[in-house]
Amino acid sequence: MIDDIKKSTLEFIGSQQKSEEVYFSFLRHLTTLCIGFLGLLIGLKPEKLPNHYSELLFFVTISSLSLGILFLSICIFYETKNARIEMKVRRQFIIDYIDNPSDNKFQIKQVPKGFRSVFEVISFGLLISSILCIIVYSYFLTIT
Repeated sequence: MIDDIKKSTLEFIGSQQKSEEVYFSFLRHLTTLCIGFLGLLIGLKPEKLPNHYSELLFFVTISSLSLGILFLSICIFYETKNARIEMKVRRQFIIDYIDNPSDNKFQIKQVPKGFRSVFEVISFGLLISSILCIIVYSYFLTIT
């Protein structure tokens, strides 16, 4: 029975680590993609925009995309910060277990997420709004 619990616990820890690695990789790739898209938008912008609406939408698109990249970068920072905090917590668990194995058999402390969830919602909201704005911008650009 204890071997089954140990095996299940190790499988859970492995899947949790894989999930965190995949999510961190997703954030990194999304940031890289957004930066490339921002460069492409700025590089392919016509010299003169045909109307006021397209100028305004271009500004809103660039602004929301840039802010989305900023908040994605903050999310990546929090991911690395939480990984360091978790490493310190795990190290303290080992030290406590070595000092007193009978009292420290079950380790339940969780690493707090902090403001990371808020920054994730903001960044994804900004990126979605930039996509919607680029669609409307394209419409107003081709109208005239």
